[in-house]
Amino acid sequence: MRTLLPLTALLLLACEPDPGDSSPDTTDTSNVDLSLEDLAGGCTTDQRVGGFDLAHWDGPDEGFATATGSVADAVIPATIRFEAGTEGACTLWKKVNPYCEDPCEADEACNHEGECVPYPVPQDIGPVVFSGLTAPLELTADDYGNYWDTSLGYPMFATGSSLQLSADDVFDLHGFGVETLVIPDPNWLLQPGQDMQVDWTASSTPAWVEITFNIDQHGATPLTMICEVEDTGSAVLPATLLDQLVNSGVSGYPSAWMRRRTADSTQTEDGCVELLVYSHVPVDMGVEGYTPCSGDWDCPDEQHCDMDTQICVDD
Repeated sequence: MRTLLPLTALLLLACEPDPGDSSPDTTDTSNVDLSLEDLAGGCTTDQRVGGFDLAHWDGPDEGFATATGSVADAVIPATIRFEAGTEGACTLWKKVNPYCEDPCEADEACNHEGECVPYPVPQDIGPVVFSGLTAPLELTADDYGNYWDTSLGYPMFATGSSLQLSADDVFDLHGFGVETLVIPDPNWLLQPGQDMQVDWTASSTPAWVEITFNIDQHGATPLTMICEVEDTGSAVLPATLLDQLVNSGVSGYPSAWMRRRTADSTQTEDGCVELLVYSHVPVDMGVEGYTPCSGDWDCPDEQHCDMDTQICVDD
C-alpha cells in the first residue's frame, strides 16, 4: 500500500487527535471553525479514487443509517463521466465505455486513451475514525479494502452537528449533519417540452440539494442528469436539458432521487478522496408518453412490451 499524502489547505483547519489515544473519537467538534462554504465540495469523476458516505436513507418508511467507503490507488476509467450539456445548476453526464483494440488482461482496465492499465485496487489506509456522530464509530478495511457498517443507530448524526473523518492521521475531511429531507409529493412526471418544478421542505441549516435522473436504463451511452441546487425548498429544472435527456433514449424503469448533503474532498498523490454526508430520498419518476414494462401485462390495450427496452410500444 502506498501512503496517501494530503495536499489541500483544509488540513490546516483539522482538529488534531491525540496520537496516544486509539479509541474512537467522540469529542464534540462543533467548535471547529468551519462553515458550508469552507468545504471543498465533492470530487470530479476524472479525479475520484474513492470516498466515504455517511448516509441517512429516508423516505415514507422508517429510515436507517450506513457508513461506507473505499479508496483505490487510481481512478477506475469506466467511472469517468463526460459533460454532455449544462444549463444553470443542472448538467447532463454521459457514460463512455473505454475501448481497447487488444483485450486487456483480467487484472487490467482499459482507459479512455485505448490503453490497458493496472486495474485500480482498493487500499487499506488504516482505521478511519468519525467524530461528532451520536455514537462512536471507527471503521477498518475488510479483506477487499472496503470500509462499511450497515448496522448503525438511526439517526447517526444530529442536524447541524460538525462532523470529521480522520483517516489514520493521514488526512481529515469535514461535513455537517443534515436535516432529514422531506418531499411533499415524491411522484414526478417528466413532460417533454416543459420545465419541471420540484419542491421540498427547506432546511433550517445550510446544505445543498442534489437531484438525479436516469431514464435510460438499457442504453449503450446513457445520460444522467444531476442538478445541484441551493436548499431553498424549490427548483425549476430546464426543459432544454430534460428534452435532451429524453431524446437520448428512454428505456426500463426510470430512477430518480434527491439528496440533501454536504461534501468535502482532498487531493492525495493518487487522486481525489471525498466525504459525503446526506439524507437520501427516492422519487417515483415517470416520463410522459412512455410506459415501462416487464411484460405485456403492464401495457395498455393495443400495446405490447418491447423486452429489449422494457417500454410499451404499439402492436
